[in-house]
Amino acid sequence: MRVLILSSCCDPRLCAYRIFVRTARLMASRGHKVTVVFPRSASVPVISGADNVRVCFTPDVFPSMFRSGGFGFFDTVVKVFTVLQRKYDVIHVCPGHRPAGFLPALFGKYFRGSIVVDEWWEWFGDEGIATDRKGFIGKLIAGYDSVLEIPAKAVFDGVIAISNTLKSRLNSASNVIVLNGGAECDKFIAYDRNVARQKVNLPSDIFIVGMSNVSKDDHDDNLPFFEALGKLSKSYSHLRLLVTGDPKYVQSALKPLFPPNLLIDCGWPDFESYNRFLSACDIFGLPYPDRPRNAGRWPNKIGDYLSLNRPVITNPTGDVGVLFNDYVLGFLCGNTTEDYTRLVSDIVQNRDKMAAADFESRKVAKELLSFPKRVNRILSFYESILASSRTGWSVE
Repeated sequence: MRVLILSSCCDPRLCAYRIFVRTARLMASRGHKVTVVFPRSASVPVISGADNVRVCFTPDVFPSMFRSGGFGFFDTVVKVFTVLQRKYDVIHVCPGHRPAGFLPALFGKYFRGSIVVDEWWEWFGDEGIATDRKGFIGKLIAGYDSVLEIPAKAVFDGVIAISNTLKSRLNSASNVIVLNGGAECDKFIAYDRNVARQKVNLPSDIFIVGMSNVSKDDHDDNLPFFEALGKLSKSYSHLRLLVTGDPKYVQSALKPLFPPNLLIDCGWPDFESYNRFLSACDIFGLPYPDRPRNAGRWPNKIGDYLSLNRPVITNPTGDVGVLFNDYVLGFLCGNTTEDYTRLVSDIVQNRDKMAAADFESRKVAKELLSFPKRVNRILSFYESILASSRTGWSVE
């Protein structure tokens, strides 16, 4: 097959970027020709090795918030031109209802005869991201999403929903599969904690809670957890919070919350350093309160955490809650400062007991979330659509 993947992720440091590039390379290793297109402020195509994968970047003058949201004008134009320039068997877009995904899919389907697939990673409309939008432009985007998110799905021959909650929003089940985010088990090295700490120059006698890819987008969800750690630092002087993510956010919003010695700020490390920093942690924190937006998505960072075979503290929300109820992966609790304070205090006091627990993290990452299995499901989905006629399907 000749496959075109159109993404709206413009930051190569994020999990989403790695997911699409990794997916393309695994598809190519099975003999398919794959092109991946990302928005960026430059347009020089980068051709990867001899593996049938072409990674391209589209130009745009709009700020990154528009390009990463799928609203970039030149990004959309170049993607439409790419679709019309060459016949692709499959056009795979994310997100599908935004212009940079929807318009190329529309042109590809009706002018080039391609099948079009929408990978739906987020609940954008009412009760989802739209609820959190601020300002005039934010409200315009919220209105756009609320009106078009669901109706736009009718254009697509298939939808890959990242959660069962998203799937439940559509009337048709035959053209929708649920595929949670992937885990790069084969790329992550599950270092022993003390070995990792030697590599990143951290002492062995501190207790480290890790959180990756922190940003202002999840601040409200994370705040009760941050407050609990700040409170506990007064009783446990060896407690630390290690974070990777947006340096500006960490400086302006996180550092003022904590005493000086609590926070270990790793910024945006390269992948090898990221692997080592996370391996140096005793446990990971993933606040995920039960609200509609969270129920409809999947935190891709959880694949990183599980690949490193460390327990995770999170909340019983959506597919994440189901996974943690089915397997021994860590600890579930309520998303309040009091709940986190009690749980983390108990864990810190019983560090050796926790380390000896029979967590199934890496096993689950390999068996349920590994990229080879993820790509196999996507390719099977493509093939099932190609083998059937387009008969249309209904949405709410």
